[in-house]
Parts: sequence; C-alpha cells; structure tokens
Amino acid sequence: MLALTFLRAEATGPFDNRRRPKPRGRAPGAWFAGGLACQPSQLAYWCSDELWEVELDGEIVVGRFRMEVERARLMRKLTTWNSAVHREFAWECIAHGRDAVREALRRAGHLPEADLMSVATGLLDTYSWSIGSVSTDLASAVGILGEAVSDLHAGQANLATYQCSLAVGAARAGGLHGETKIFDDGVHAERAWQSRWLADRLDVDDLLQRP
Repeated sequence: MLALTFLRAEATGPFDNRRRPKPRGRAPGAWFAGGLACQPSQLAYWCSDELWEVELDGEIVVGRFRMEVERARLMRKLTTWNSAVHREFAWECIAHGRDAVREALRRAGHLPEADLMSVATGLLDTYSWSIGSVSTDLASAVGILGEAVSDLHAGQANLATYQCSLAVGAARAGGLHGETKIFDDGVHAERAWQSRWLADRLDVDDLLQRP
C-alpha cells in the first residue's frame, strides 16, 4: 500500500528524530519499523520540510488524522513540495479563512467590518486589533486570523495554517466560546479543505493510485 509521510530535513522523523533509510537510485529505502503516514485527505495536519511517498506493510491502522503502520520504506521524495509551496499554501489558507470570517461578520450585521476584510490579506495583522465595533466573540475570529498572518511573516507556516482552521471554527460557532461541536466541526472541515488544496496542488491522488 502506498501512502505519504512528511519528514524533517534529511528524512528525519518529526517526533523520534530518527533518520529513515533513503532510496538508492531506483531502489526503495530499507524497511523501518513503526512510523506515521497519511492519506491525501490528512495532509494538512502534518506539513514539514520534506514529503515522501512511502510503501506500507504489516498492520495498518487508519485513524481520522493519520495512519499508524507496522513498517514502511521510503519510495521517493516528492520534489513538488518545498518551502515556497508551503508558503503559498499558507497564504491560500489565510485567504480562505478570511472569506469565512468575512461571511460571519456579514451574517452578524457587521457590514462595514466585513467590507474591510476585503482589503489585502497582509493588512489583517494590523486590522485585527482595531475592529472596535465588532462583538467580542467575532472579534476573536478576526484576531486569530490576524495572528495567522503574523505567524507566516515570522516564518511559521504550519502555525499559520492551524490558526486559520481555528479562525474558521470560531467564525462558524460565533466565536471561541460558541457551541463546541460547531467549532470543532468547523476546524476539521477547514483542515479537510486545506488537505484537498494540497492534494490537488501536489497531484498526489493519481500518484498513489498507480499500480
């Protein structure tokens, strides 16, 4: 079975700091015990320095957010994933989150503030702390989105995309203190959208379906 895994630089595991055996020429890397992998629908949760195609063997447990495997081996590194694409992805997440927050402001009757959300995304980190007339709950959604922009400017693309999912959850629930299920569903729906964007951008669905 083929799947995907994000690793740190030099094929290093993000949690155990162990280097995975790399492929040599056309030959796959050696099998290694344990590890995590993901399906295209789970990509957004695990972004890191490198994206690899992996072959899985033995017991495979497919969870909501990841796959736990008995053993795996690296097949090839996907060169379509790099720091520039990671940053592009983060800006797309910010724009998508902005649209969700803007729509929530409109539904709540904050039309001038919603219109202000249409300005350049990069201004959000300044705008988010000066919205004044927006209710406290929706102000938190705007504030989180502003933090995402600041995180991206600071080189924290992963944190930025996570913050975007929180902003969408807060927008759907009417704020951070809205109904928990609505908030959680909004967060995971946004993560699903982010994963779909990545899968399409990297064209990984067809890659994993090949014989």
